[in-house]
Amino acid sequence: NNPETVLKHYIAGSEKSATLELTAYFEEFNKKLVIDSTESSKSISIGQCKSADSPQPLALMSKFSPDCKKPEGCLFCKHYAIHADEVDLKKLLSFKYVIEQTRPLATSNEHYQDLYNPVISRIENAIDEINSSKFITENMQKRVKQEVYEFELLDQFWARKLQMLVDLELI
Repeated sequence: NNPETVLKHYIAGSEKSATLELTAYFEEFNKKLVIDSTESSKSISIGQCKSADSPQPLALMSKFSPDCKKPEGCLFCKHYAIHADEVDLKKLLSFKYVIEQTRPLATSNEHYQDLYNPVISRIENAIDEINSSKFITENMQKRVKQEVYEFELLDQFWARKLQMLVDLELI
């Protein structure tokens, strides 16, 4: 095969199958993502956990394994959930902000994107679910985002993580 044939027939197929897999993944991800504050859950650094210390994969396609010790592992767990409120929105925005601040630590832009794009996509998906709920106003959304991104008023957990990275002179 010449390069044009490969690009035309094989890459398109893989993009199409990847899109279908991601669509299925997000559909499953969004089921029961936003939970009511009356539902039993444990507060975690990026939202809520409906069944602590019993991680289960959300989908087989993820390169991230569910792991209760890593926030990115929680995003890919069936038990991950969020409350549609300012607290969980701030947690997610703070996590995303810290990830973005660590970009210079990656060996290359491709390394950073390969490692963090799936995580950032899941964070943005969860934020979209909070923002589209009827429980938080557009003004609240804007204010929380401004607090995090303009004034660096992060969730307490993420503020400590960011400070640790600064103290270690990593960022």
